Amino acid sequence: MFLRLLPYLGVLTLVIGCNSPTPYKRLVGFVDAGSNDSLLIVKPKDDLSKELFFRIDESTKVNRAELIEGNIVEVEYMAPSTSVKYNASVVTTNTTYPKLIGRWVSRDRQGIKVDIELCPNGEIKHYAPKSILQFERWQLASQEEIIEITGTLSIPSEKISQTDDTSLTPSEIKRRRKVERELRSFRTIVALEMEDDAPVLVFYNNIEGEARLYKKE
Repeated sequence: MFLRLLPYLGVLTLVIGCNSPTPYKRLVGFVDAGSNDSLLIVKPKDDLSKELFFRIDESTKVNRAELIEGNIVEVEYMAPSTSVKYNASVVTTNTTYPKLIGRWVSRDRQGIKVDIELCPNGEIKHYAPKSILQFERWQLASQEEIIEITGTLSIPSEKISQTDDTSLTPSEIKRRRKVERELRSFRTIVALEMEDDAPVLVFYNNIEGEARLYKKE
């Protein structure tokens, strides 16, 4: 009896194999420019020279508001070998990233005025201060709601010319004084926190103590 069933078992196995769903794959990368509500373009984390295209529709589990250029995403998708665009099933984003994009300023009572804009892909537009320090780049840290900001610190140091100044008046000495600046690179840890229901960037290892920047609407 068993021998008679063998051909049928073989056919059944073939049918099951043909009807088995295409396996899901996962990709971690960065949202690229050109993405919209129906199309997600991702640069794989392991090869930023490539671009993969994903369809997004009503069945996709995603928060479209977080699909901002430069944000980290993990895409779960079905990948048939003949398709140019893949169908995204689940798109998981970094929830901290979209909260950071925008302009951040210090309050008047904090002393030195700081005015910067955190832009996609780690870029920073620096508006103030015009001297002393320059914020240059930012990136997400491994911890949630923590980022790293790098830049250059300009430290002024006054030096008087190495000449005999005994015969000079104070005003003449002042005119001969040369102001030089020493540039130093810095990296600082910044936390995204809430204060009175409003987002605030807190610089915990600031040399002048805890500095805070508030988002400018």
